[in-house]
Order: sequence, then C-alpha cells, then structure tokens
Amino acid sequence: MPLTLRPIEDADVPALAALLAARRREERVALPLLTERFAEVAACEGVLRGHLAEARCDSVVAERDGWLAGFLIGHRRHTSVEAFEAQYEPPTQASMPGSGHGVAAGEDVEAVYAAMYAYLGEQWADGGYFEHRITMPLGTPASVEAWFHLGFGSLYTFCVRESTPLEASRATQHLDATIEVQRTTPSERAEVLRFQDESGRWHRQGPIFWPYMERQAAAAISEYTTGALSDESNGIFLARRNGVAVALNMLMAPADWGSSFTQPEGSIYLYEGITSPEARGTGAGTAILAHTLDWAREAGHPYVTLHYATPNPSGGPFWRGHGFVPVEVTLQRRLDERLAWAKP
Repeated sequence: MPLTLRPIEDADVPALAALLAARRREERVALPLLTERFAEVAACEGVLRGHLAEARCDSVVAERDGWLAGFLIGHRRHTSVEAFEAQYEPPTQASMPGSGHGVAAGEDVEAVYAAMYAYLGEQWADGGYFEHRITMPLGTPASVEAWFHLGFGSLYTFCVRESTPLEASRATQHLDATIEVQRTTPSERAEVLRFQDESGRWHRQGPIFWPYMERQAAAAISEYTTGALSDESNGIFLARRNGVAVALNMLMAPADWGSSFTQPEGSIYLYEGITSPEARGTGAGTAILAHTLDWAREAGHPYVTLHYATPNPSGGPFWRGHGFVPVEVTLQRRLDERLAWAKP
C-alpha cells in the first residue's frame, strides 16, 4: 500500500509518543549515555505537544493502510544578525528537532523519511526557507544515513562525557608546569571576550567556513558574557602561561544549550573551549580541560556535554581523544535559492 501524508492532529500524539519512546529505547542500546527519561511514553507526549504548540510549526504524519508509518515536525525560524544566536543560526531556516521525528518498525526508513521531507520541504522552499536542518541521535545509523542520501551533511556534533578525571596519557603526563588554571571573575570580561572573538575567527576559516558574526552580534555577545560571569553556577576558567592567558573554558549550568531530549540528567554544558593559536599543541587545552572536569564533578555534575563543528579538523579529534562520546548530529541542507523563481 502507498503512503498517505497529512498534517499531525492532536489525536495522533499518543501514538507518535509511543513511536518516539520506542525509538529512544532502540537508540540507548548503542548509546546508553542518551537520557533515559524519553524511553517513557508520557515524557515523549509532553515534548511532542510542546513542539506542536510552537509558532510557525509544520508537521506531517505518514500512514500506510491506516497504520502509523512515521512523523516529522519542523519549525520555521528567524534570527536577527544582531542576536547572540546569529553566531550559529542563519537568518531563516526550517529546523527539525531530534525529538520531532520517527519511523515505525518494519518500514523502509529511507523511503518514509524521503516522503515526509518532500511533503514539508516543498512548503518551506515555496515559502523562501532554503536552509533546512535536522537533529539526529546517532543510535540508529540507518536513520542518519537516510538523511545523508537526502542531501544533508553534518554541521554540529553533540558529545557527552562523564566528569571523571582525564585518564593518564602522554598528553596529561607531560603537561606544561608553567600553565596555571584559575576561575575567572567579572573583572576579566575583556579576556573572555577576546577568546570568544578568536573562536569566531577560527570557525570562519576553512574547512569550517562559518560566518564571522562577532561584529554584528557584539552587543548581544557582551551582554551574554557579562551575565555568564556573574552567575556562580557557571564554571569559567582561563589558563595562563607566564601570566598570559592562552586558553578559555566556559561551563554553563543552564540546560538550554544541549538538547534536553539527548543530554543526561545533571549535565553541564561546555559552551566554549578555545586555545590561542600560538598555544595549540602545547598541552594548554588538556590542562584547562582537566581542571574543568574536576570542577564539574565537584560541583555535582556527573556529565559534561558540548558541541563541536563537525568540519573542524582539530576540534573533533581533541574532544573525542579526551573521552567525549558523539551521541547526536545536526545535519544541514542548503537549497538553491533559484527555486524561488525558476519554476516550470
């Protein structure tokens, strides 16, 4: 029987929640670090109703002979170039959350996702939304592969690590004794902003090629940094060599950076981990990370989470090499804007 497609209705939510909970149970077989809470139908029902209540929400449910085959939820989002989020988000996009999709067992994963994406993607393209993103937990490789076949590539990788001490290794055994790591104070705001600017410049370079938005979003970044430095629940550290700051780590306690659907309970998010270009390869990054993990553990956070840019040639190897486990990716596809006028 062919698939039929239609918008999601309120009466569909319990069945969609059961499908999403089953998906989480399957994902946790491969990735037990994924939060267990969403293996329960009630928790999934709550998150789905939250998605559907958001502004500019689009949705589709796929059925085969009256039976649920899959669902997909996306949101049309707008971001000002002066907003803090402009560092990471384009002016317009259609974004599909990791807790906003699933395919029923026994269905052809690639075929169902393709049909649902065609249904929503056509609406988005016609509405001028040419950048599409989807977040995919990594516990079901066939689902991730289906989106690669739909033209998506990896933009961000989300990782989890227990806040246990760094294991003894060549890197930790030969740490530079001249490096001192200290928690920052609000008076060191200028140093913290300097490292954030360095991060923006680094990510502007190839092969990452992210827009450098620190100039346009400077006021928002400054305001965010001032607030972060004054919040005692955050752990923000500078590493210095001979009195000169060479690395920054920013642990952020608020849980809105990492996906609540993915990160374990009690996590703290490593928002910024940057080493000055001249200090890379000297052990400064490892020294500050060791200190950061110790602080997180002593502050009662059993896990540390972070994102890195998937195309970053040094970021991925560094974080994975220090025990961070990739559990989720954000995939991106940019459509040709000529679709707006080049029509049959």
